[in-house]
Amino acid sequence: QKILLFGFSGGAQFAQRFVLAHPRRVKSAVLVAAGWYTFPDEAQPYPFGLDLSEADVDFGIDLKSVLDVPQHVIVGELDVERDSSLRKSRRLDRVQGHTRLERAYRWVEAMGEFHQAGKGAAPTFLTLPDVGHSFTAAAERACLPRHVFDRFARDAGLKPAIEEKHHG
Repeated sequence: QKILLFGFSGGAQFAQRFVLAHPRRVKSAVLVAAGWYTFPDEAQPYPFGLDLSEADVDFGIDLKSVLDVPQHVIVGELDVERDSSLRKSRRLDRVQGHTRLERAYRWVEAMGEFHQAGKGAAPTFLTLPDVGHSFTAAAERACLPRHVFDRFARDAGLKPAIEEKHHG
């Protein structure tokens, strides 16, 4: 059985890296408001990129299988604070951007380049209006649970409960 994987903030970072390590175990992944991502760059060392040669990990990365996993990125349109919970470095800021919103968009764009070569489905990207880095606001004001379960339903071949407008 494959799992449906969801994570918010640090949980989204975990979920994204779980897909890298175990893509054959995941049916669909929804990544909400991650602080930063592992980019599909085989020249950059893990966890910034996919080069595992110096990493102390016990898995390999099968990029083709990773690209077969539907991944959905959701982030609040106001998630632009550079607070203490956001990992910051010159390297991360230069490559991924300064905010969760910018980092999400850049990762989806980078993954989209791989998918344009005919490998799997590109990640989807949705911004939640009037939401910053708050799970409560995302759930209460922007119907986050509905968005998550609708993506899972689509990936399982079921009809989603709502039709949504994509932002961003």
